[in-house]
Formats: sequence, structure tokens, C-alpha cells
Amino acid sequence: MTIETLAGSFSGVAAGASRPMLSMGVRGGGFGAFVRSGMTIETKAVAGTSDAGGGYAVPREIDAMIGATLKSASPIRAIAQVVSVGSAGYRKLVTSGATPSGWASEGGARPETATPTFNEIAPPMGELYANPAASQAMLDDAAFDVEVWLADEIASEFARAEGQAFVAGSGAGRPRGFLNYPTATTGDAVRAFGTLQYLPSGAAADFGADPENRLIDLVHSLRGAYRQGACWVMNAQTAARIRKFKTADGAFLWTPGLAEGQANTLLGYPVVEAEDMPDIAANTFPIAFGNFKAGYLIAERAETQILRDPYSNKPFVHFYATKRVGGPAPPYPRERIKQETIMSAAPFPAAVIAGVRVAARDHLRITGTAEDMVIDRLAESALALAEAYTGTAMIARPHEAMMAASPEWRPLPVAPVTAITAVPPVAAIDIDEAGTGWVRMAAAGPVRFVAGLAMEWSAVPPPVAQGIVLLVAHLFDARTAAAAPPAAVGALWRPWRRMRLVGERR
Repeated sequence: MTIETLAGSFSGVAAGASRPMLSMGVRGGGFGAFVRSGMTIETKAVAGTSDAGGGYAVPREIDAMIGATLKSASPIRAIAQVVSVGSAGYRKLVTSGATPSGWASEGGARPETATPTFNEIAPPMGELYANPAASQAMLDDAAFDVEVWLADEIASEFARAEGQAFVAGSGAGRPRGFLNYPTATTGDAVRAFGTLQYLPSGAAADFGADPENRLIDLVHSLRGAYRQGACWVMNAQTAARIRKFKTADGAFLWTPGLAEGQANTLLGYPVVEAEDMPDIAANTFPIAFGNFKAGYLIAERAETQILRDPYSNKPFVHFYATKRVGGPAPPYPRERIKQETIMSAAPFPAAVIAGVRVAARDHLRITGTAEDMVIDRLAESALALAEAYTGTAMIARPHEAMMAASPEWRPLPVAPVTAITAVPPVAAIDIDEAGTGWVRMAAAGPVRFVAGLAMEWSAVPPPVAQGIVLLVAHLFDARTAAAAPPAAVGALWRPWRRMRLVGERR
């Protein structure tokens, strides 16, 4: 082949590219020319950068800009493991426990170990799309950087859609969010594969007594190997609430980042704000803690495809961008999610309030009845605080708790339970020797039960009753000024406190 022959073979390309245009010439070439005018080189694409349907695979530089913006704008992507795949059929085998091993002397026998259990995870894949638009006048402007504009527009739309899917996606045509997997309170050794562990908060749509201790429990429910690199995930409203938590000596649990770009920390672990996390409410999971690099995998096709559409919405030009993205739950769940539980109780009996009132008046040396209404309200508050602090229903009365569906036995939120009076259909119930009520729910619904340590005020254990009276007196004296309650109140109540282990089960 001669040089003249090669030159002749390219003449058609040169002629096509030099044809006169009806409008001003397109500035630049390549991807920029495609975005501004839809122009592509009139020859067969060998590198796979064009699509038979009229699309265009964006250059690696633009894809890198989109990826960098996504990492900074999509919070879960920034902390998860991201892998590039060549097709939608990504599969990964994992073991649901360590490979069995053992010890032997130099000449000792080596018996065969057990075979590890393998599980397959397949990310539910979906097509992520964005459809930004620009006027043709903007595209014709030489000072307008179309490539940066398009990368920013696509990345912002992708980040919004990803944020919702990675947290709470259904898994149907999109990634499955980590909040959309089964949950249980049981530990790693017995929890079913693909089930996340959660820690109840112990209060109705709120934190229970000593919320800082619940957060510490949440941290240490995660295995030590995964605490290295773990982080918190919550939305801004939840973060604002937790940011005010203090220890008994007044120190904040929350530590702000000391330098720009440095993450805030809670109990020494970074906090990631994800606005798609739910607010603190009954039966929600507003806080997640775990090692997302080890526990959540995002699989995506590397290329972003662009389809230029100047016809559907004239005079605007739309750029329909698509990318395949998938996300599974962890192989053996490592996120511990804090759940809020809703419970209500009947008011304290009038005879009990009257008994507290008499004892408080004697302690305060009040002889008249002018302050009785105030003391009665303070008595109700002190009784409620005593029950919240100890985790024990001091006065027997009806309660109702909303319980989620679960095939496992789950404890009722307060004790001692004396009777379980109403449950949804097809549910199993039991009360153990310690007075803990247990239910196994076939469907979510309210459970009504009677719980209480004493039937009347005189039967309340004397140390608990003395603490209640001291608290009523403190609240009465400190009505016009904020002051910490006497330390004796906690000392009197502490022996009666019911402590529940993380993952309590039977």
C-alpha cells in the first residue's frame, strides 16, 4: 500500500467534516461539538464511543468529573465500597462466618474442619438517569463551558436519586437501601444471613433514660474488627438533637471538626449527614452505625451514556444521561440501627397521686392545700421519671406497645408484666419468672398488657418512694430556676434499674 492510497482512503472523512454548515461553525470538536450541535465525525466508530441509537459515551475526563462530584454530593457513595462492572450480572460469593481452623502439635493429626457456608450476593441493578436541559443560545456561547455544566447537572441529579436509593431503595429497578432489609435484635452468631441488627431506643418516639449510654451500647454492639473505619449516618435534624447530649460531668459527646473539611465526630467516630435518613419517630431507624466500606457495596457501569434531544422541547436541548447502578446489603450485616419504639400507659391512679402528695407535703412541711394542684402535677412527673430511669413500671396499670412483625420472641418494653390482655391474631405470648413479657408477632400491631410493681403507693419499695418524694420536693423548690436534681435520687433508684443486654432474646 502506498502513501497515495492511504491519503485517498481518508478523503471521504475530510470531505464530510469540511462540508459547509447552515449556521456559524461549531467551536471545538469531539464531545464538546456533540453537546453544542450534535455533530459527530462521519465515520465508523471503532473505539465504542457512539451508540447505535444516537447516544454518546462521555469521555473519561467528563466521567471523572461526574464521579468526583457524586462522591462529594452523595454521602453513602463516599463511605461505601464502589466497584466498576462490565455488565448487569455482577455476583459475589461470601462466607457467612470465618473458615474453620484448629491447632495441632508437630506430629499430631489434623482432623478435617467444617465446610464454610457460602452465600451469593447480587446487587439489584437499576438504570439511573438525568435529563438536564439548556437553551441553544447557551450552547452557542463560546464562553459557556458546556462540559463542566453538563457534568455538574448530571452529577447533581444522580446524587439526589442515589441518596434516596442507597438508604431506602426498594430494590425493584433500583438499588436496595440498607434500611429496607430485615432487622433483628440478635447478634451476628445467630442472626440470619442478610438481616441487620438493631438496638431499641427504649422510649416512645424519643431517646430513653441516659441516651448517651444507649449510643455507647450501639458502638460496642459492632464487632471490634469493623469498628475501625466505622461511622455514624443520620440526617441533620437528628444530628442537631444528638449534638446537645452531655455526659454526667457536662462534657459534650459531639466533637466538631477542628479544620475545614474535617468530619464532626460522635464518641470518636465520624458523622455523615444523609438527608434521606428518617427523623426520630416511632418505629423508624433514624441512626445507623457501621463500617460501610465492608458492609455496603455499590456496583456500577463505568460509562455514562448521553442522548442529545433537540426536538422534544424546543427551543431547549435536553441531554438524557443514563448509567447502570446497583447496591446490595452487606453479606453479614454490620450496620447497627437504632429503632424508636412507641408505647403508651394509662394515667397513674388518683389514689397513688394522693399518696405522693401527702408524703411530699410532709417533706416540704406544707400544712395547707393551696399548692396541691402543683404538687399533683409534679408527682405525676416524678413517677414517670422513676419508671423511665429504672425501666420498671412502679404502679400497676394498663399499657399498650406497638410491636413489629417478627418470627422471633421479642420482649415488651416495660416490666414486670402481670398479664398480656390483647394481641393481634396469630401471635404467641409468654411471661417469664423475672416478669418480662414476650411476644412473637405474626403481624405488626398493638399489644395490650398490665405491668407494675405495686398496686398502691404504700406498696412501692421505700427507697424508690423516697427518691420520688425527694424529686417532687426538688421540682417544687426549683420552679423558677433550673437546677440539677439531688444525687440521692439516682442513688436511691439505681438498685431497681432493669438493664437489658443488646440483642436480648430467648
